[in-house]
Amino acid sequence: TMRFTLGKVLDRYERIGTKQGILNRRVVFKWLPVKFKNDLIHGSWWFVFGSLFITAVAIFVLLATYYDTILGDDDSILSKQEFRVAWILLVMSGVFFTLGSLAFVRAMNDPPMKPLFRCYHISTDELLGSWLFLLGVFPAIPYSILFLKITHSIAYLGMLLISILCFIGTYYFVKACYPSDNSNGTLSSSHLLPYFECFCGKRSFLKRHLATDWLAGTWIIFWSSLGATILCLLYSLYALSLGESTIASFVNITGFFDCVWFLIGSAYFVAGSYPVMTRDAFESIETPMFNELSLRLQ
Repeated sequence: TMRFTLGKVLDRYERIGTKQGILNRRVVFKWLPVKFKNDLIHGSWWFVFGSLFITAVAIFVLLATYYDTILGDDDSILSKQEFRVAWILLVMSGVFFTLGSLAFVRAMNDPPMKPLFRCYHISTDELLGSWLFLLGVFPAIPYSILFLKITHSIAYLGMLLISILCFIGTYYFVKACYPSDNSNGTLSSSHLLPYFECFCGKRSFLKRHLATDWLAGTWIIFWSSLGATILCLLYSLYALSLGESTIASFVNITGFFDCVWFLIGSAYFVAGSYPVMTRDAFESIETPMFNELSLRLQ
C-alpha cells in the first residue's frame, strides 16, 4: 500500500513538472489548457478529430447528392456532376488530413516511435505527416476555383486565398522536416525571414517568431485557420439570413466547426514549436536552414 501511495505521489509530481515545462516553453498562447506530454501531440489530436469530421461530412454530403431525401434538394448553381466532383475533392482532403494527423501523433510522441517508412522522402513520421498535409490542402485549391468560377462569390475568393496560404504553410512543414545539410554549427532561420527583413528590417521580433521553417509554417496555418473560421462564420450567418436550403446550411455550419477544430490544433502547434535556445544561439540565426526537427524537439 505504501509503495502504491508513493507511486501516486511521484506520478502527480511528474505531471506537475511536465505541465510546468510545457508552460515555460510557450512563448505565445500560454492560456491554452495543458494536456498530453507536449503541445504538438495535443494539437495533432485536434487535427485528427477535425480531419475525421470533415471526411465524414464530405462523404455524407456526397451521398446526399444521390439521395435527395437525406438533406433535401441542392440549390447550388453547380451541376450535379460538378457538385459531386467538388465533394470528392473534399473527401480526398479529409483522408489525407486524417492520415497526416495520425502521422503527427506518432511523430510527436515521447519517447519517439520508430518511423513507419525508410524511404528518404518519408523517412520520418514528421516528414510523412507534412507531405500528407500538403496533399490534403491541394484539393481545396481546385475546389475553391470550381465554386469561384461558377458563383463569382467573394467568399470563395477568400477560400481560394486561404487555401493557397495553407499550401504555403504546409510546404514549409515539408521543407523543415527534411534532413539538414547544415554542418557549421550555426542556427539557420526560416527561408521566410529574409523576405520579411527586406520590408521590416532586422528585428529580434521577426527572428523570434520566424526562427525556423516549421515555426513559420505553423503561424501561416494558424492565421489561415483563423481567417477561414471568421469567413465561415460570416458566410453562415449571411446564408441563414437568405434562407438557403438545408444542405447549404448543413455545409456552412459544419464547415465552421471544422475550422474551429483546426484553429485550436494550429494554436497548439504554434505554442509547442518555439525552439529552445540560448541567447547566443538565438543571435546566431542565419540562412540557410538547419535541422528544424532537432531544434524544435530539444
